[in-house]
Amino acid sequence: MPQWKQSKLRVTVLLAANQSGKEKLPPLLIGRSKKPRCFAKIKSFPMMYKSNQKAWMTNEIFGDWLKGIDKEMAKKKGRILLFIDNCNAHSNFPALKNITVKFLPRNTTSKL
Repeated sequence: MPQWKQSKLRVTVLLAANQSGKEKLPPLLIGRSKKPRCFAKIKSFPMMYKSNQKAWMTNEIFGDWLKGIDKEMAKKKGRILLFIDNCNAHSNFPALKNITVKFLPRNTTSKL
């Protein structure tokens, strides 16, 4: 029987919604390619796409996503409370006017 190597290709997806699921924030997809060939002919994309070498969340990517959401909330004159885990990429983000961030307790993400 042949041995198969497990693929190292990865993507990261950030999803956020309110408790009922009726209100959803724009998703964020993080891949490895700056311009993936599979998106070449797509004119409008329903989510934000970012890239880095390992397809991981970074401080910069998370900060950009938060700033965009904060601007959208300002346009709608809305405010949100965002619960996030304590990932290193979530540790240093910009000052926000319309978003309040609360961190989940340590080591509870996988249980929630």
